Amino acid sequence: MERNRTLTFFLLLLLSSLLSSLLFSCSSLETITAKVSGRVFKKASLEMETEKNFNIFKEGTPANLKMLEGLLFLYPQEMNLLQALNKSYTAYALLADETSLIEFDLTKNAKMFKDKKEDAISNYSKALTYGLRYLEIKGIALNDLVKNVNDDTKIIEMLNKNLDADDEYGDVELVFFVAQSLGGLINLQKDKPEMISMLPITKILFDWVCIKRPNFYNGGCDLFYAVYEMGRPVIMGGSPERAKNYFLKAIKENPQNLFIRTMFLQHYHIPMLDEDAFKAEIAQLENELTKFIENTKWTPFEKEKEKEKETNNKLNIYNGVAKKRFDIFKQNEKTIFN
Repeated sequence: MERNRTLTFFLLLLLSSLLSSLLFSCSSLETITAKVSGRVFKKASLEMETEKNFNIFKEGTPANLKMLEGLLFLYPQEMNLLQALNKSYTAYALLADETSLIEFDLTKNAKMFKDKKEDAISNYSKALTYGLRYLEIKGIALNDLVKNVNDDTKIIEMLNKNLDADDEYGDVELVFFVAQSLGGLINLQKDKPEMISMLPITKILFDWVCIKRPNFYNGGCDLFYAVYEMGRPVIMGGSPERAKNYFLKAIKENPQNLFIRTMFLQHYHIPMLDEDAFKAEIAQLENELTKFIENTKWTPFEKEKEKEKETNNKLNIYNGVAKKRFDIFKQNEKTIFN
């Protein structure tokens, strides 16, 4: 009897051990699957940057975003998925939604402008939510940023302590797009004091990225500082002259990024009512876009390597958006300054 009890005990112990091992293995396998999936889809999301056609990007991206969100639902702590969603929703709001806003603004379509503005706010909000979740996992809570909103040094110290400043396509890129999404939300809700109060945080986050990498994301830093200078009244420290210099610097250092020229038109030439400079910039943009469009066409008489020298695939979507915005500006050129 005692022998049977002992045997039963050891059998139960063995079964328990096997079950624990099986559960541990399943858990480990799921963790590995989550990490691999996150890395794969983060890399796959880069394909979005290579799309040349604005309409394909605009219509095709939402389905991909929902797929990423489905994966994140399964693996809510997966950092690569959080980063991919932060970047992708920010890019969609900036490149798709805000392009439509320009069109509806210039054509004075108030209802469509209002609806699309809500879409942009929604997409920037999603982007920021995912980015803040990433930062919180890393040890940086939104409350910590808000509490130190007037202390650049403390926020910079917090970022340096919890993030890897050398991880260019990880932590650094995440902070860049968190700042971009927050800045987009502020720009679209200037009538809300609580949003305006967050502007210093946006500036500090950009500073953390851009002081070390001034040409990050093909002129993205200079673009922010240019819009930042134009967006503030002179009495609050804004400077159209500094904004112009940032735009010109970005164009000089990134001549293939034609999106910069459209931002120059939108945020400087039009607000400054400089019609002659606007026309000159439009003409230059048209010339550069002609080259871009020709370089995207397949031809049997051109070596692929030579073609790649003429265009940067990562700039395709930005130049595709530039083409769409150029068309909008061109179609409404006569009414812009009247």
